[in-house]
Amino acid sequence: MQELKKHFNVTVASEVFGDRLTKMVKDARVVINIHYYEDALLETTRLYETLSLGTPIVSESSADIEEHQDLQGVIDFCPVGDIQAMVEKLQTLLSDEQHYREKRADIARFTAEDKKNNVYLKRYLLSIDKLTFSQYESSYAFDDIEESDIPRLCLSLSETPVRRKAFFKSPSHGFSFFDGIRYRIGWIGCGMSYNICFPGCWPAGRNGHYL
Repeated sequence: MQELKKHFNVTVASEVFGDRLTKMVKDARVVINIHYYEDALLETTRLYETLSLGTPIVSESSADIEEHQDLQGVIDFCPVGDIQAMVEKLQTLLSDEQHYREKRADIARFTAEDKKNNVYLKRYLLSIDKLTFSQYESSYAFDDIEESDIPRLCLSLSETPVRRKAFFKSPSHGFSFFDGIRYRIGWIGCGMSYNICFPGCWPAGRNGHYL
């Protein structure tokens, strides 16, 4: 951070929440995302929230970056700990006005078209009780399952990429992941996840197929 301050006017948002934080993100030319821990996962909730406000992001890569290929080209990633690479990406964004406008246009298209952005944002709002489960459930789009298919789903959290990789290292027999709900009380989040998951699979069970 000290190195970045040598090149740019950097504001560190510490202990800032709510409307004040939203205004700071909107007013910023660029948001910088640097991990607090080594081998950290990508802070998808905060990043999607920032993208929803239209502000470009320059971020360190992460241990689970392969799980987030949809963000390549929308967020400018650089290797973890490579300050010079981050400085160069920031200079490109801030010195080239045409490139900056194009980046904001890319973000606008992404947030308008990408369902995942909406899911992560609603997932976050649910986790902090700003959205009720009924509201979340009513807007949830479960991927269609062909009635001839036997649904094989592995309930998992997007925040656990190591466990996901371990699952697929063993024979997975056609399983796909179902992203669970993360809630501040873990067992409630688990229950909510099953509450979403089972009804979505029920149409595929009408002809004798079960989860």
